[in-house]
Amino acid sequence: MKGTDKIYIYNWGNKKTPEGRERLKYKGRKCKVLFFTRRMNSVLIEFLDNGERLNTSRNAIRICKGIPK
Repeated sequence: MKGTDKIYIYNWGNKKTPEGRERLKYKGRKCKVLFFTRRMNSVLIEFLDNGERLNTSRNAIRICKGIPK
């Protein structure tokens, strides 16, 4: 399904594994959802600062409240 115009913040990055260290560079960055699936609970996001894209869980992002675009 197509994404929305809402701005999200990537929230994961707390594990002490190689994947967790990789997630730390994404934590706290603003992103937007390009595509999501309901069945697998995954999203394709694009970070607003450099346009980098990442396929991740919907649990990893939070709606950005009170911070302007």
